[in-house]
Amino acid sequence: MRGFCLLVALCVGSVAFGQSLALKDLTGAYTVKEFERDGTAVPDKVKDSVTALTIKDGKLSIFMGKTELTATIKVETSRTPAEMDLFPLNADFDKGRKFPGVYKWEKDTLTIHYTEDGARPKDFTGGKGSTKLVLVKK
Repeated sequence: MRGFCLLVALCVGSVAFGQSLALKDLTGAYTVKEFERDGTAVPDKVKDSVTALTIKDGKLSIFMGKTELTATIKVETSRTPAEMDLFPLNADFDKGRKFPGVYKWEKDTLTIHYTEDGARPKDFTGGKGSTKLVLVKK
């Protein structure tokens, strides 16, 4: 029985370590390279209104002028593609909801694809009801 408990503790510890390592790797400041809603690129005026985007301490913060939108991030790296759930913290940014998504990290580029209502995306093709962000780390 002790062996089983030790195995469970090791597995739980490995998952927790993997999640914190993944979030640590994503920490930093980003610029928005691409921004799509419902499978269509948002106008440059909207994309350019994002003055800063950061990931730090398990939170994603988007600054649009004087407005800051923040969400807690939870990642699951054991699945393909890796999963990222966003939990908005601002009342004006759907506080209390869960936005299921997927992400991929390639060199200095982070691609996030999530839905606000519906099932988790299976890939990065975009489409109705989804948002896709392609971010470049500074």
